[in-house]
Amino acid sequence: MSKIPVEAPNTRLRVALQMVASIGILALLLHDLDFERLQIVLHEGSIGMLGLAFAIKTMGLLLHESRLWLALPTPRPQVRPVISLGLAAGVLNLILPARAGDIAAIAFLKRECRVPAAVGTMAVGVTSVLEALVFGAFLLVLLTSSAPVWVSLVGEDVRQDMVRWLGLGLIATITIGALLALIGARLSAVADQVSRVSAFVRATVTETARSLRDVRFLSAQLIAAVLQIGVVVLAFSVALPAAGIHLSRPDLAASMVLATASVAALLLPPTFAAGPAAASAAILPLFGASHEGAIAYAGTYWLVAHVPAVTLGLPCLWRRRLSAKL
Repeated sequence: MSKIPVEAPNTRLRVALQMVASIGILALLLHDLDFERLQIVLHEGSIGMLGLAFAIKTMGLLLHESRLWLALPTPRPQVRPVISLGLAAGVLNLILPARAGDIAAIAFLKRECRVPAAVGTMAVGVTSVLEALVFGAFLLVLLTSSAPVWVSLVGEDVRQDMVRWLGLGLIATITIGALLALIGARLSAVADQVSRVSAFVRATVTETARSLRDVRFLSAQLIAAVLQIGVVVLAFSVALPAAGIHLSRPDLAASMVLATASVAALLLPPTFAAGPAAASAAILPLFGASHEGAIAYAGTYWLVAHVPAVTLGLPCLWRRRLSAKL
């Protein structure tokens, strides 16, 4: 049985640089922090609300991995191994930037469930892209349905720019999906290529196109993605009072922090906490929170993002590392 690849030296160097950058960002955010006010904010928090946020986030994780299983073509493997390997890959996504753990999920699917790499790539890609698409649509709805609130926070020009860029991103994503569906239908009739890389790309595009042309598949995935996004946003909204922060629109504040932290995760692994901290410090003061409140929420955000994922995923990952050594 093949072993899980060991980190290359350049990977270790990249992680070291990311850690240094994260420490620098955190040092800047903590430089003028009033620790007495921070203690006052945290004293207003609620352990019960934090536990509720953990429970809701756990539901979101299970929904995400169920969507991964749902993205596989029939006959599907058993659902429990797919959820288990998805949770294991999720732990790696916390450690590595740019959702590099998804690569491990593809390898796990091939090794444990005998899912071809092209099919696994399609399933992981469709699951992630549809999730991003639904979240982008959700943010667009918030920006348009709560326009007066956003105008008072950031101004009409900034709000319109946000709506414009989100709209363009959604249109581009949908257009690329439509093109893949058309191109894949033609590629399925093309003879196998000599190059393994080109054959893999062709198979991946063909599998993706087949899924995107399946109305029942898309409908089920979109419904599940809407449910998952709603649950995740609720978890991070509940994390606000858990941190001692009480805002009139916690859904708006939590959604924007989540969006900003997700973009930061492309460069900085969430485990280092710099991305969520910077996102909280930039967004929450717009809604009336103090700098100390933003830092308190950053810590709570980190806990909600990590504790359920590590609690569920670390045993799954550890079991795979042990089996890889046998």
